[in-house]
Amino acid sequence: MEQPFSRPVPTIAQLVDRLFKENRHPSGREYSYREVALAMQGEVGYSSLQKIRTGENTNPTYRTLLALCIFFGKPPLYFFPDLWDHYDPSLWDEFYASLPE
Repeated sequence: MEQPFSRPVPTIAQLVDRLFKENRHPSGREYSYREVALAMQGEVGYSSLQKIRTGENTNPTYRTLLALCIFFGKPPLYFFPDLWDHYDPSLWDEFYASLPE
């Protein structure tokens, strides 16, 4: 059986950071934590978003991750990299292409 983590698995913080960096406000700037929190209709506060993005909170709730997916237009699979090989291997390429060299 194939090892589930055959590649280094990105952290929640890395994945959330990527959401903010790659999915921009229509003006071209990054969304603020406050803008995202308001759009999530109270699911999570803006200071909590910062803690998730910086890795201070390493275990956000399912509902928080789902709300981030909805806001940024990503499938929930986005936050489960151990499943990428099974459902959408192109997510690995997208993720590694977004990392600084």
